[in-house]
Amino acid sequence: MSFSLNLKLNKKLNSKEKKQKYSTLQNISYILAGIWKFDKPLFAYFTVNTILTAILPFISMLTPKLLIDELTGAKRSEYLITILTGYFLLSVSFNWFITWIEGICSWRFISVRFKFIDMLNEKRLNMDFEHSSTGGP
Repeated sequence: MSFSLNLKLNKKLNSKEKKQKYSTLQNISYILAGIWKFDKPLFAYFTVNTILTAILPFISMLTPKLLIDELTGAKRSEYLITILTGYFLLSVSFNWFITWIEGICSWRFISVRFKFIDMLNEKRLNMDFEHSSTGGP
């Protein structure tokens, strides 16, 4: 009796060893394909978010240069006010848009995550018992 049980356990272990393994690139492409299937606008939101986040530091780097150039040069007060107002408006608007997009993306990402979980649960519910990790002879 125990001999047949050992054979069944060995078969189960050997079948687990032969499971197909996926590379990181295959997993990433699977996730991206799923995101594309479930929520295409998420890619556009991330693209805009990436561009705005990349531009934002350059605004902060360019402003001091313009201020120093104006203070050491012509010292026009209206130009100084324009630089400071432009910096304020650009940084506030960029930060607002970035935060707004991140807020939209976080809810959409949660929705996509639940859709992946639903797919996994659907697969588990439709799977034959002997193919599950706990069942079968």
